[in-house]
Amino acid sequence: MSRLDLLDELQSLARLILPDVLALSPDDPLKVWFEIQLHDLASVPENEQLSLADANERLHALKHLQYLVQRRGTSDGSSFGESDRSDNLDAQNSVMPQYTATPFQVQQRTRQLHFTIEPSLRYDPPAEMRRFDPVSPTAKIVGYLRGLDQTLNLDHATTFRHEGKQLLDDLQIQNPRTHSSLAVLFQSRYHAINAMLARNQPPQIIEFAAGISPRGLQWAGSSRGTIFVESDLPQLMSHKSRLIHNSLLIQKRQLQGFLHCCGADVLDSNSIQNCISVIDDESSFALVTEGLLLYFTAAEMHQLFQNFSEVLHRYPDAIWIT
Repeated sequence: MSRLDLLDELQSLARLILPDVLALSPDDPLKVWFEIQLHDLASVPENEQLSLADANERLHALKHLQYLVQRRGTSDGSSFGESDRSDNLDAQNSVMPQYTATPFQVQQRTRQLHFTIEPSLRYDPPAEMRRFDPVSPTAKIVGYLRGLDQTLNLDHATTFRHEGKQLLDDLQIQNPRTHSSLAVLFQSRYHAINAMLARNQPPQIIEFAAGISPRGLQWAGSSRGTIFVESDLPQLMSHKSRLIHNSLLIQKRQLQGFLHCCGADVLDSNSIQNCISVIDDESSFALVTEGLLLYFTAAEMHQLFQNFSEVLHRYPDAIWIT
């Protein structure tokens, strides 16, 4: 069977499963997870090359997902118990261990990958927030310009190659030399922060307003034992954590350090503390922000400085790199 035939079969099967997913109770905690998995498995960007093996594995995963959805539809909607976990372990191992799993299996897999996601990020944002693109236009432009540096070997999902270039065209910034100059500016900023981190060698790093920056994935990928927590507003981090999770699974890659995604608003001190709570506060850590301050008013800057000042006074071994 050709690649195109498999893609057609993938999308046909996804359309067949979707009504069963939508028929589940809105209160069922697995409904959102099923929708996310269905979308991720059946969606293939036009510019992405999908091998026959990859298409076959996705097809097997969809069939396994169909089984789980149908089984869920005939149950009482309660959460998986221990017996269900055991059954699904067998089913997953025998059918498709790479692409799909029950939430219990997802947690197990992320532990193996040294990658964890704050549980609340697994659920879609409220309906009123879905109207907005979680990745801002400026982040896409920076992602595109950052991707011009081939030495970073970035995942295409974080470069927004086509969207970023289109946004620059819309702004009538089309001169390749201007693109190169901007790329140097953003890459100098990126490398300067990395150099400061390398000089201080903090065992734990928390990056606030990380956006689509690849720093967390790259740092945890090469720094053995380092804990890297990256955060941004929940809508964006929900989107980014899925990109990271899928990238790690597809590449069959295990990180050298540990990467955790959480939602946070730097103007809310409780939100900041929530991110800090996942690390060892008895050990030193570095706070990182890049390209953040220019978005704030004077009052918001004052609030940010106050919030970070509280952290730095409470944890005297902590540093802030910005």
